[in-house]
Amino acid sequence: MKVNFYAKLRENVGQKCVDFHIGEGATVGDLMNDMIRQFPELESELLDDQGELLQHVHFFVNGRDLEYLPHGKETEISEEDTISVFPAVGGGIATRDLSCYSREVRGITLWLIRDYLYELGGHSEEDGYIIGEGWRAILKPMESYQLGSLVVGQVFLKIEAPSNILEGILPLLEKKLLRCGG
Repeated sequence: MKVNFYAKLRENVGQKCVDFHIGEGATVGDLMNDMIRQFPELESELLDDQGELLQHVHFFVNGRDLEYLPHGKETEISEEDTISVFPAVGGGIATRDLSCYSREVRGITLWLIRDYLYELGGHSEEDGYIIGEGWRAILKPMESYQLGSLVVGQVFLKIEAPSNILEGILPLLEKKLLRCGG
């Protein structure tokens, strides 16, 4: 199984992508244990004192953040799954400094919101996760919303950033979303 590492975590493992061998029925937790066995320095980068994933670390399985997986660390994975691990925003901003903005956006396509985020400085993407200078955004398609006989698409948008950065980009993003009825 290939695991993609980002930012400082790449330094810890020495490359962008590392192969791990997992057995049938392996879980996310099993993979995390294997990662730490192979790269012991990852333990302090990924886990807190209770062995739980640090709040500012995002562990994606096929584009879904671990916090949204139905069985969390007990979710079974297979060799075909895509795993991506992201550390803190901006190369080490502490979680206490982060603010979070989230909302359901109706009537705007996923690709258009993605374009808006790129216009606001997003410069890379992995599995629906757009990274800008000091911020990151997660986009997730949602079930269509019905308003009378009208059916429109919906996207869940979550942006994490220090409050001063969030306060700078939110008004710009809101203007863009209002233009399209979001």
